[in-house]
Amino acid sequence: MLNIGIASKGRIQDQTFEFLKTIGLPVRTANGRSYSAGIDALSNSQIWLLPANEIAKRLHSGDLHVGITGHDLLLEIGEVEDKVSLLEPLGFAQADLVVAVPNSWIDVASIADLREVFADIRQRMNRAPQVATKYTRIVRERFLEEGISDFRIVADPGATEAAPLRGIADVIVDITTTGDTLRANDLKPLSDAILSSEAWLAASTKREIWTEIAFSELAKVMTRITSFKDNRTLIRFAPDSDTEALRNAIRAAFDASTTGLNFAGSGLIYVSKSEAFEVASFLQNQTGSPIGVFQPDLILDQKSEALERFRAEVFV
Repeated sequence: MLNIGIASKGRIQDQTFEFLKTIGLPVRTANGRSYSAGIDALSNSQIWLLPANEIAKRLHSGDLHVGITGHDLLLEIGEVEDKVSLLEPLGFAQADLVVAVPNSWIDVASIADLREVFADIRQRMNRAPQVATKYTRIVRERFLEEGISDFRIVADPGATEAAPLRGIADVIVDITTTGDTLRANDLKPLSDAILSSEAWLAASTKREIWTEIAFSELAKVMTRITSFKDNRTLIRFAPDSDTEALRNAIRAAFDASTTGLNFAGSGLIYVSKSEAFEVASFLQNQTGSPIGVFQPDLILDQKSEALERFRAEVFV
């Protein structure tokens, strides 16, 4: 049985459900209050609906095989390389982890500028500057990289972005997509984001939880993701009596390593979308025959390199 974690609410759940539906794995839920769900095409899997940060923790502990959650949350747990394998970025739930300061701090534009301001707070107020954030590990590491060590992280049970207005913190570090909430609270993001995040499919590297059945279920998911992300174009032409000579001419005219050129069979070529017109025009000039160019819904001819690496990691 493969245990899969999916966010239990919010934008990331909506986008995860939509993504899985797009790749042919719609999630079936019993009701709005259920903590579990299913995917009919994955008969040996169990879906667990959990807070997004809890997914990261359970991947780390090995209580989940795989999960879909934010890259920011996976990094905050720490030891990603040792405990969790990042399999595939999924292209949704994109956001930036930023430092935000009051708009009145006119001369503060980057994280490096905080050194002087923090020193002034220490001198004038005889206390450490206070930073409100849920990303304790990431903030400490980044601030220390910038030579900022005199600060205190404060826990705020309310909305992080409201902490400066409530007098709980001097600055905040939080995840944002549009920045609207920051502006509503009279804050501005600094120019250098700490990191850019998106949803990832990630897996626990705890070897004892993995079986061939669980891995087989994961392979079904990864195959669909790899096929969905493949944007190659299919060119169809009428093969003539000297198809091999035509292939050699195509190889000579185009660099296969950069175009993604792949001869799929007699009269079929896969090529990257950006170069499809040039290859098709070359073929038309060579053959004098009509050429068809198509965008397949799915292409099932590639193995997932990430999946192969992961298999080697957990089945040694």
